Amino acid sequence: LLREIREEIGEVKTDAWILADRMALEYPERKILHLGFVSRYLSGEIVLSSEHEDYRWMTLEEIEKSDECGEWLKRFVKSAADRLKEHEHLDDAKRIFADFENYRRRQEERVKELSMICSERFAQDLIPVVDNFRAASVHVPEESRNGSWMTGITYIGKQLDAVLEEHGIVSFEAKEGEMFDPYLHEAIGRKDGEESSEGGRIAEVLQPGYKMGARVIRPAKV
Repeated sequence: LLREIREEIGEVKTDAWILADRMALEYPERKILHLGFVSRYLSGEIVLSSEHEDYRWMTLEEIEKSDECGEWLKRFVKSAADRLKEHEHLDDAKRIFADFENYRRRQEERVKELSMICSERFAQDLIPVVDNFRAASVHVPEESRNGSWMTGITYIGKQLDAVLEEHGIVSFEAKEGEMFDPYLHEAIGRKDGEESSEGGRIAEVLQPGYKMGARVIRPAKV
């Protein structure tokens, strides 16, 4: 059918599919089986072949009222119109499904974003507690460092780190001697003789930094 369309009206863009409807016409000398196709004109200039002189568009209502059109043609056109409505409903369903998928993806992104915001706020509240815990651990008397009490304290510190990691928050250590990076490090002072921390090297690390993925929640204090 698509080949025949191109031969009769030029290189227009169409699609086509067969109708479920069919009709057999009995004549004295032969029997003709009509198979119906429906084709949608999509785009392109209509150029008639030498076999035709003119063409016109007709609506379903015009065809149904026309004396020029036979009953078999009216039946096929009505069947084609019904099929087109089915496809329109199917297209509507596809659009609704696509809109829903887009909505679902947007909601998933919003949930992820909200989760990251909540985790970041949680980290901002918990990280100072971890800092104080580590600072207190440093000042444990020497005679208690190898005791069971210190072992328990160390285990609690590991639990705090594990809680942060469960929320995607990990600490990173700055190293003495490496280049200062304003994205990763916060300079709270500088050595005598250093004009600026920008472009300099880290002399001392005071607190570790924390990241959530590639995002720096708190830079390391140096």
